[in-house]
Amino acid sequence: MDKETLEQFQLLFSAIEDVRAEMKESETRLEQKIKESETRTHVYIKNQVSKRIDFLFDGYKLTHEKQWELERETAILKEQVSDLENRFHAELTYPCFLSGNIGNQFIIFPIARL
Repeated sequence: MDKETLEQFQLLFSAIEDVRAEMKESETRLEQKIKESETRTHVYIKNQVSKRIDFLFDGYKLTHEKQWELERETAILKEQVSDLENRFHAELTYPCFLSGNIGNQFIIFPIARL
């Protein structure tokens, strides 16, 4: 090989080494940007998304507790209505007598229970 070709190869090799060094620097900068982006994403998720999930869970919990409370109150009201219906039906079958005619109205007096 002649001297001129050797110098060209050395120049080419030097250029390749420069490109390789620039690529390593670019790779390092890119990795740093990726890490920063990951960090920002994790912080965003922790600060925004996690809070929203907590709020949704709290709302669900409160709604569920309110539903249980309403179901309990409904059961109590149903029991009260049932008791009133039973008392009403018992009064209908309880013996009573009519007393006098005042105008067009009859007065009903229940017979005392013993």
